[in-house]
Amino acid sequence: MCDIHASELLPHRPPMLLVDRILTVDIARDYICAAVQCSENDLLYNSELNGIMTSAAVEIMAQSIGLLSGYSDLQKGHSLASMGKLLSIKQYQVYTNVIPVNTPLRAEARGIMNAPPIGVYECKLKAGEQLLAEAELTVFRED
Repeated sequence: MCDIHASELLPHRPPMLLVDRILTVDIARDYICAAVQCSENDLLYNSELNGIMTSAAVEIMAQSIGLLSGYSDLQKGHSLASMGKLLSIKQYQVYTNVIPVNTPLRAEARGIMNAPPIGVYECKLKAGEQLLAEAELTVFRED
């Protein structure tokens, strides 16, 4: 586990900061697993669903990629990127009707192509071993 909170690496702040902290990171493998716990205080909370709409999974995955990028920058002694942009979402699949609140979740991202300033990542959102959503995200990093 990494002792760095997401707010140290991302420009987001509550209620739009959806990832909490890094659980596992492996820069050499371009992989991260981030802790996520959605609550009623999150901007995307829907009281009718008593949870978060599944479309928010994409933002959670994108924030986990931002954590990976920020952590990598920190380890290399580089300054943090000023911003990242989501360029495309491919193979997006959801396996639930709602992202539960007050449930420990994990967002995983693994780089499958890195050609700065563009990267492609396979991402998953899980509750325990249950896969809630997965997608391939292409991102652009602004330095």
